[in-house]
Amino acid sequence: ACTVMAFEYLQDRNYIYRDLKPENMLIDSSGYLKLTDLGFAKHLADGKTYTTCGTLDYMAPEMLEKTGHNKAVDWWALGAVIYEMVSGLPPFYKSADNREKVLRIRKAKYKVPAFVSKECKDIVRRLLEPQALKRLGNTREGVSAIRSHPWFEDIDWEAMENRTHPVPYIPTTRTAAFQKWQPGYKHPAGPKFNRAPANENGAFDNF
Repeated sequence: ACTVMAFEYLQDRNYIYRDLKPENMLIDSSGYLKLTDLGFAKHLADGKTYTTCGTLDYMAPEMLEKTGHNKAVDWWALGAVIYEMVSGLPPFYKSADNREKVLRIRKAKYKVPAFVSKECKDIVRRLLEPQALKRLGNTREGVSAIRSHPWFEDIDWEAMENRTHPVPYIPTTRTAAFQKWQPGYKHPAGPKFNRAPANENGAFDNF
């Protein structure tokens, strides 16, 4: 749900993200998700763009076919990430050979595990729609079609926006890697450097 809202925010400002994957999805100390690494993001008010970028497992068919793409590629990637979150692997991970993987992506050829709910299967199927114009989120209804999908039935979108919605997981940050963010942490003394002589510093005047 946080990812849907993040994409909605970006798209309202005419940006496409183009690099959704678990590595770029971080959970903050309140249990809400943040998208990171906007290196492939692009302002696109209208039309299409043609740069191939991102990570293959989450790339939409139209990007691989180089026919031009728009915000619809982000909704495809969302479908791939949802699939991965419920099954443990990306939908097209089965293909070790990249050429075979590209063919599977272009045909949206994947299998959903039997234990996945019908609501989840449906939203994944509609997000992993190979025809961009028919893809959930890119139809005339826009993002509202995603918000109203049965898979998000338990989501209170207003509470999400106010950050008052119950979250399923709050990360523990009291570990060695995060000690510097904890109260009372003392930063270690930095390295000491000898100042260069004036005649050497002069070489860098106005640098």
